[in-house]
Amino acid sequence: MFNFENLTFTRFFAALFVIIYHGICLGQNVGFFSSEYAYPIFIKGNTAVLYFFILSGFIFTINYSQKPLKIKQYVLDRFSRIYPVYILGILIVICLPIFTTLKQYGFNNVTLGILYRNVFTYLHENKMGLMSNIAMTQTWFYDHRYSINPPNWSLSVEVFFYAAFPVLFYFYRAYLKRINFNHILIFVIALVILMDFYSKNYVPFFSTPLGYIQYFILGIIVGLLTIQKSIKEVKKFRNYLILILSGLILADIFVLNGLIYAKSNLFFVGCFVVLIISLILINKNTILNSSMFKLMGDISYAMYILNIPVIFYLENLSDFSDSEFSILFYISILLTIFLAFVVNKFIEMPAKNILRKWLKPSTNA
Repeated sequence: MFNFENLTFTRFFAALFVIIYHGICLGQNVGFFSSEYAYPIFIKGNTAVLYFFILSGFIFTINYSQKPLKIKQYVLDRFSRIYPVYILGILIVICLPIFTTLKQYGFNNVTLGILYRNVFTYLHENKMGLMSNIAMTQTWFYDHRYSINPPNWSLSVEVFFYAAFPVLFYFYRAYLKRINFNHILIFVIALVILMDFYSKNYVPFFSTPLGYIQYFILGIIVGLLTIQKSIKEVKKFRNYLILILSGLILADIFVLNGLIYAKSNLFFVGCFVVLIISLILINKNTILNSSMFKLMGDISYAMYILNIPVIFYLENLSDFSDSEFSILFYISILLTIFLAFVVNKFIEMPAKNILRKWLKPSTNA
């Protein structure tokens, strides 16, 4: 038996990987993570988002292979899972002009007119970005891709995947017995390399959800693999993948001079698949199944959404000098994790339960 619960905690570390990447990209002094040895790894922190895409396809496939996919319930589940925290992140960001105005003028000196003017100016300048964020369509408009709350872009991509999943899943399941997974693996590897290389030349197109669909499909394929194959066969598939990756790494080092590593996410994507398969093969209870590790996985989504808003507020609030900026970075991580716990307990889980009850179709209808 495969143990899929082992994957829950990995979302926490993937979110943490992205958070560190955010700190580096925002020019923060991130201490150890900016060091000569750590920087080449953590500057690739954006690849952790691809892990979320792969994991989504995988988990969706596993879950809906065991029960019928009812479209209404499927839509409600997805909406209640992501939208409340997503909107919370937007609200926190658009309240930033109020915060900065109060800081600039002082609570006793600011007037409603000044507050209204600053907030109105911010909303007017960012109206298209705000509208596209609320509609979760910002990745279809290159200029607004990182508007308002930058991490929201990946949720816009996820929504497209949610819409595509029923079609993709039924297609692959219909042809499940005809699938040669070795050929599929080679095809997906080639697709990842090809799209990664071309994405540098056609940025606007590859910034849309269509530029990331191969990762979601890869997750579906690996999920179908675990459904169809035995544990022994899945282990063989993992080992086969490790051999391919090892060969590509050696070729990249000695022949291609780092060309693939510099221009493609292939190695990280391959490692993500190996990680997923290796963890589900641990079919006994371990610390990975503990309540604390599960909770860490549960708060990962709120961590991801709230991290940039936390940094925005800390940067406006703090008077740290550049030499002390690493302190601010670590404070932002701790505060993000704390807020994620609070949001998960008092907003994310209650909102999900309320929305499901409120939106659930009546059995008497």
